[in-house]
Amino acid sequence: SGGGVRGEVFGGEGLGLIFPQSNKLMMANRRDLKNIACNLLGSFNSRNGSIDGYWAIGVLCLISVEQSVTAVALDVLNLTSSIKPDLTKPVLREFREKLNKMLLQAKIPKSLVKAVSITADFHPEFDGRYHSFGSALGSPYICELEMTDDLGRRHKARTGGICRPHDAKREAQSLRKAQQ
Repeated sequence: SGGGVRGEVFGGEGLGLIFPQSNKLMMANRRDLKNIACNLLGSFNSRNGSIDGYWAIGVLCLISVEQSVTAVALDVLNLTSSIKPDLTKPVLREFREKLNKMLLQAKIPKSLVKAVSITADFHPEFDGRYHSFGSALGSPYICELEMTDDLGRRHKARTGGICRPHDAKREAQSLRKAQQ
């Protein structure tokens, strides 16, 4: 390969970067984007994904019922969603920050990530990996995250579970809401 920066090279395929603290050439490995996608979606699907201190999945499920839509699309980089009014900006801002931290830890420049979308489908086909048949705890949902890199490659993650539409009378509000 012609030109470029000389130094110690770490990792596999990717874009060479120099990190000033070490003066070493590091390789941003695009394969790590799949792991980042899985970790980010796992965090979103957990109680870490909250809207006004309540589980984001339950809140999105309620909104989907109220707005008669089967799925909600979220754009993590542009902080937008398919629902009106857009109540998701705080959780999207939080997850954009998490994404940036994960990219920094993996030594992947933010410029390699061109799009990150999360879709929560509240009327999916039954999938035994995520759903319990006949569960009385709620209805099945599927969440998918798609991250597009600078080369147009898509790195996908998928998870799901059972949820009910948000009900403040039945749920405990996270203490983190008071801290925000």
